[in-house]
Amino acid sequence: TEGGLRLSVKSAGDLTSALGSKLAVGQVAVVRGPYGRFGDKHSLWQGHAVWVAGGIGITPFLSLLQAEAESGSQRKILLIWSYREHGELPYEEEVRSYLERLPGLTFVHWSSKDRGRVSGKDIAEMLGGGQELVRRRYFICGPKPMMKALSRQLVDLGVHPRDVVFEDFNLI
Repeated sequence: TEGGLRLSVKSAGDLTSALGSKLAVGQVAVVRGPYGRFGDKHSLWQGHAVWVAGGIGITPFLSLLQAEAESGSQRKILLIWSYREHGELPYEEEVRSYLERLPGLTFVHWSSKDRGRVSGKDIAEMLGGGQELVRRRYFICGPKPMMKALSRQLVDLGVHPRDVVFEDFNLI
């Protein structure tokens, strides 16, 4: 709805590491995509949700936060942003700004360096127990091993597999 396109790029190799020095304002770019259907799956869900972002996996949640705020949503959303180092949070202030506009939003910092990887049991504790765990839909975006492990843990704790949605932003 902004009339523009925002890209989030994690410096993870030769190509992505060089982008910052090779791109200039006003430069023409060819963009393909979007890939994935994360936002569509979220918009079809009207219940409470848990969003888990691993590092740069916060990116699709930024658009979802904007959509929630514009709709006047009253649903409960637990947003867990997992990261290694606190300096890895380029959109932290933007995410925090939604706390004022979305009364049902809870934002949890999760430093894997300090607390280990976020688990299904950790999420169950944050929600107050197993009954709340199975009443939510889970949207997960981050490193593939994190998404795979967390999805399995949630299902093992009683969450229906259809209620675990993840965005695989790896194209290779």
